[in-house]
Amino acid sequence: MNVFEQVRRLMIRELLALGIEANEARAEAKLILEYVSKLSFAEQAVSELNELPAAWMDGINAIVALRKMRRPLQYCLGTTGFYGLNLKVKEGVLIPRSDTETLVRVVLDWVRHTKGLNAPLNIAEVGVGAGPITCALLKMLPKCKVWGCDISSEAVELTLENARFYHLEDRLDLVLGDWRLILPLSLDIFVTNPPYITQSQKEHLAKELAFEPSSALFVEDPKGLTFYREFAELLPKHLKGSECFAAFEIGDGQAEEVIEIFTDKNWQRINVHLDFNKLPRVVTASPPS
Repeated sequence: MNVFEQVRRLMIRELLALGIEANEARAEAKLILEYVSKLSFAEQAVSELNELPAAWMDGINAIVALRKMRRPLQYCLGTTGFYGLNLKVKEGVLIPRSDTETLVRVVLDWVRHTKGLNAPLNIAEVGVGAGPITCALLKMLPKCKVWGCDISSEAVELTLENARFYHLEDRLDLVLGDWRLILPLSLDIFVTNPPYITQSQKEHLAKELAFEPSSALFVEDPKGLTFYREFAELLPKHLKGSECFAAFEIGDGQAEEVIEIFTDKNWQRINVHLDFNKLPRVVTASPPS
């Protein structure tokens, strides 16, 4: 067992003591070692080092100390992966999650089968956060343009920074403000991961969520459906017609009620899509004809 494996096992033991699930603890220990050493897992496996440099150990200990305070690992590292991208993250802006990759996949599937990936499309995203959805769509759809907004200036700035890193900013229009007042017309696609967690769920959630902006996570509505009602009512005039497409991330147990909301407003082709854990995660629909 080389020194990297020894340190990795020690970190896993400390993370498990925090109540972090075993698979997650192993993944975090791997990420921490790669971040601090700048060596891949494969490079670590063939390393001939007998001990890790003191500076590396100091970095590892500092990150583990922050994790003991339940600060999210993504904030500790300042970066996270999403749909093949490496995105900068920071406290004050929602952390991209793997569940949201479902939203990107569903949009890309629709484009692939209806328009073609090289089609010129006008896309809007409400609540860009760190820019994971926007950057992934710009990367995968080379002729699309994305209009995005957020009520957080930090989120808008971070999305732009991540877009610039991948040289995507020339097809991106970012706006700070309330989407209800500034959303453009003539859209082909609308996509969003809105706040949908209820206040009553707060006490049952992971402690790490306390570090993230509550406005990006929680709504006052007892069922978490505020934004879906507004989207169903207000979006049709912004989409080009019934051949357009809208995709909404949803929370656990919300699928049936979200479907009902859009059905009542005469939206068409309403479908539910499962995430990688086989849970309903995205509802898609086309506006009333």
